[in-house]
Amino acid sequence: MRWLFPLSLTLLFSSLPAFCEEKQGKVDFLEEVRPILAGNCFPCHGPDQAKRKAKLRLDTSAGIFSARKSGRRVVVAREAGSSLLIEKIEASDRDERMPPGDSGLELSPEQVDVLRRWVESGAEWREHWAYRVPGRSSPPAVKGGGWVRNPVDAFVLARLEKENLEPSSAASGTTLLRRLWIDLTGLPPAPMELRRCLEDSGPGSWEKAVDRLLSSPHFGERSAQDWLDAARYADTTGYAADKPREMWVYRQWVIDAFNADMPFDQFTVEQLAGDMLPGATVSQKIASGFHRNSMQAKGNNPRKEEFRVKGVIDRVNTTGRVWLGTSLECAQCHDHKYDPISQRDYYRVYAFFNNIPHLGSAYGVHGPRMQVPLPGRQAELVSLERRRGQLKKSESLRIERLGGREFNPEELRVLVSGAAGALAAWRLSGGLDSEQAKAGKLQVAGGGVRWVDGPPSPGAGAIRLDGRSSLQADNNPLFDITGSFTVSAWVRTEGAIADIVSKYDWLSGQRSFVFGIGGEGDKNGVPGHLFAWVSSKAETWNGAQVHSSIAVNDGRWHHVAFVFDAGNALKLYIDGELDSKAKLIGDAPGTVAISSRRLSIGAGYTKSEKPDEFFLKGDLGDVRFYSRALADMGSVFSPSTGILAAAKKKSALRTEGERALVRDFAMGTDSKLQDIRNELGGIERRRKELMEKTATAQVMIELKESRKTHIHIRGNYRDKGAAVEPGLPTLFAGDRADEPRDRLAFARWLVNGDNPLVARVTVNRIWQRYFGRGLVATAGDFGLRGEGPTHPLLLDWLAGEFVDSGWDLKAIHRLIVTSETYRQSSVATQEQRAEDPFNKRLARAARSRLPAEQIRDLSLAAAGLLDHRIGGPSVFPVQPGDYWGEKGQEKDSGKWLTSRGRDLYRRGLYTYWKRMALYPSFWILDAPTRQVCTMTRTITNTPIQALVTLNDPVFFEAARGFATRVLRDTPPRMKERVERAFLIALSRTPLAEEEAACASLIRDLSKSYEADLPAAARVHPGTAGLPAGAELAAWTVLSSTLLNLDEAITRE
Repeated sequence: MRWLFPLSLTLLFSSLPAFCEEKQGKVDFLEEVRPILAGNCFPCHGPDQAKRKAKLRLDTSAGIFSARKSGRRVVVAREAGSSLLIEKIEASDRDERMPPGDSGLELSPEQVDVLRRWVESGAEWREHWAYRVPGRSSPPAVKGGGWVRNPVDAFVLARLEKENLEPSSAASGTTLLRRLWIDLTGLPPAPMELRRCLEDSGPGSWEKAVDRLLSSPHFGERSAQDWLDAARYADTTGYAADKPREMWVYRQWVIDAFNADMPFDQFTVEQLAGDMLPGATVSQKIASGFHRNSMQAKGNNPRKEEFRVKGVIDRVNTTGRVWLGTSLECAQCHDHKYDPISQRDYYRVYAFFNNIPHLGSAYGVHGPRMQVPLPGRQAELVSLERRRGQLKKSESLRIERLGGREFNPEELRVLVSGAAGALAAWRLSGGLDSEQAKAGKLQVAGGGVRWVDGPPSPGAGAIRLDGRSSLQADNNPLFDITGSFTVSAWVRTEGAIADIVSKYDWLSGQRSFVFGIGGEGDKNGVPGHLFAWVSSKAETWNGAQVHSSIAVNDGRWHHVAFVFDAGNALKLYIDGELDSKAKLIGDAPGTVAISSRRLSIGAGYTKSEKPDEFFLKGDLGDVRFYSRALADMGSVFSPSTGILAAAKKKSALRTEGERALVRDFAMGTDSKLQDIRNELGGIERRRKELMEKTATAQVMIELKESRKTHIHIRGNYRDKGAAVEPGLPTLFAGDRADEPRDRLAFARWLVNGDNPLVARVTVNRIWQRYFGRGLVATAGDFGLRGEGPTHPLLLDWLAGEFVDSGWDLKAIHRLIVTSETYRQSSVATQEQRAEDPFNKRLARAARSRLPAEQIRDLSLAAAGLLDHRIGGPSVFPVQPGDYWGEKGQEKDSGKWLTSRGRDLYRRGLYTYWKRMALYPSFWILDAPTRQVCTMTRTITNTPIQALVTLNDPVFFEAARGFATRVLRDTPPRMKERVERAFLIALSRTPLAEEEAACASLIRDLSKSYEADLPAAARVHPGTAGLPAGAELAAWTVLSSTLLNLDEAITRE
């Protein structure tokens, strides 16, 4: 692991005492002294140069130990009487005492005493822990080594032993498993899963359960929930209009990234600058939507630039909180009053994000966006693009080699005949066999045929059809072609309407394709002119047709061909030339329907299994069928004498011109090249299909010319100060020459191992997920006003492990949940609650109410209603009353159109997130609006929350479904039913007194509802196979009661 830091600060830190957890007999500078200085002295004597008084800094060691003009020092170690600081804070004259009276600040006697004792004990100064290079201590030695499962426990136990405390015993098996399932997936274990895990109690069983859940796709969903808070994800733009904005593909990217265990350095770079990566993929561009979650004002508002600036400011502030754990926003209007970040530093970071286009006006204002394939199709598109690149390379190599190809006489004869690579080739020169045996022999249908001289170019015979006869191929699946194909033939006729080749019978609902003359008399057909139809559906028409501009019914021989390039084109050729004026109607379908009609030559079908109409009266020769779209018909029609002469020469003897002739000739007949091109065509068709349905992705794009960035005087974007270039805060930059100058370089710097904050902030956020609070309680503020770490050595050790693991997120999750610290009981004694109410020492597990989404999800899961599908657009579950209307949101957002079917029961993660009118139950249960970055959710406890989980339509329906599930799936014995209900709702069996209480409640309620069956039906109207009645109503009430227990909505 590499930890680098500015040289000047590193040298300073190296001369100072190392940071340790505590030193007996001394005042703890970081815990006791610095908070007093920061809160009372730094406003006038801190980093903010503009507000600094008397040119004195008390936030640095150089300042606090400096000598004033009088020669006296601010602090003299171990000499409180000689220290100006002590003299000023203890002055009896209020005008002389610090802080000044007009500041509104005053030190308490206890704070004065702390500062005096600090000076007398040696005035140990320690730089702020978060800006120091993380140390890598080995896990400490402990007495109770038997309790330690992994290094995390050693750090925790070391502090407990130092304070003469003991860790709590492990929670029960059922509690632990429920905790693990909820923490890792956001869902409780199903009763069968619970039983299976409890039965597997052998060595490594806990680790196996952890690994299985880390591999669950629901892990990505639960992880995404926390990240989306930080990313301020929402489905609307915010501000007053709060218009809809399609963002769900970004949410899907986050879920997929967590499930794939994307390394955090890659996770960071793609979200902050994925659009700037060389050859950025669609996925990487979608990832850049992280900073498109910023709120966007819309409407008839002339202050477009002001709100653009607000968006940039939000990106800076969010980046500071999420990656640096720093309140950068405090330096927007002036130098930071507590942390060493200047206003100039702020706008240097601002410059990284100041180059994003801001488009449109009024209600049409928007940032960059693009149409992308639906997330489930993106992986296939990437695979197709990779294969396309391989094939294009193979195509180029094949074409290059064809110019030097040599032919033996027999091979040349076959090529001249044009039959190479054909699926079938019927010469019709005295016989009905195909040159390809698998294509089979044609059969005469209808009247008679006779043999005649054929066209002059092939120099062979032909067959004459009398207008009542035709030819049929065998019932061969070879001709059930669904992709590109080519049909060619020599024809001589004076007829106006005739089918040359057909597998098309529209009257029978057996459409596929037909190629002929006159369009079967259809209104679009032109008598005597070629036509072709292709449909992708057999039952109904869904395809395209093409009609030639040249007549072929002049009684002379013509070579005709139809080329179907699936998804791309329909082409007609006459005598080797493309009819460029042919009329195309409709778009080429991507596939061809399969028809039960056999391949017919010389006639068509009208509700018959045998050719019965559109007969050709004339001559046919050399009919060929290719299972690919030929690119050139010249070699099939008539290879030139020059080509033949060149092809007979040895490769080394050919001129450049002859090599070109041979190459062009061979390209039209080379089966390997055609196979490559057919696969390329198939790739393009599939790509087109995948892109038929797209979603809008909000993305980042850099302007070609960077905007100039200025310091905003007092934060006013109109009052521009000095110009600044993109760069790092001086705190991190020091004297480095390779400072990042664009957003991509900045993103890479964050995770290149140089930064002392990113790894700490990230592992702290993960720790917070499992213990309710981080090792640093202020997860978004590691600065001087934030709380210090409760276990600093553990925090640094985890940060080091994180970087050394290759920024492996799941590795850190696994470390934490496989520790004995995590497995402790959450039950606290009175002494523990009194001494450590916030569990800072980690002598027990955390216990907290579940987030809003999980409370809803667990209720639906208990009912058996929860839809476990992963990903997709946001949904609109049932909400009470006309909530949007009452909130005045329908004008700009339209009505809440409640989803249907399975979408009603999607996980809460997928609920439509409207900033100005959050889904009601989520709002009441403390979900954030996500107008800004949220690093830690607040948790309140109010009566209205109980009313929601009792009466909200979703929770009431869940109680009904839960009751139905218990009665339907469990034998009609009270004990078994109560046990089943407890296992589903609480992941445990009931105690004897609980079972008795539930049975008593069911009996009492059943008796009450027997006397009022209409009331019972209102509680639960019944389902198929389970009619309404007293018993069903009673179980519904019990189900609701269980789902509302504190235990049910709490992570124990």
